[in-house]
Amino acid sequence: MKIADLASDAGISESKLQHDFSAAFGLCIQDYHMQTRVAVAKDLIENTNYSMKYIGILTGYKNPESFTRAFKKATGQRPSQYRDEFE
Repeated sequence: MKIADLASDAGISESKLQHDFSAAFGLCIQDYHMQTRVAVAKDLIENTNYSMKYIGILTGYKNPESFTRAFKKATGQRPSQYRDEFE
């Protein structure tokens, strides 16, 4: 869902939504969304034997490279490194 859609559903402007969200949660909507996706990915890595490609798909990434890039940006590790260290 796009921020414009969220704002429209809430009946407020995009800028108001983004400002209020940042004030309430201490980060922007996009960063919150990425952190949530990475948290789900970490849980799947820790608790399943799913492939990294499948975990990427389940967490909404269109290709494995995008998933790996986002995961590494958030954690400092590639998903496969995270699994190796977790095990």
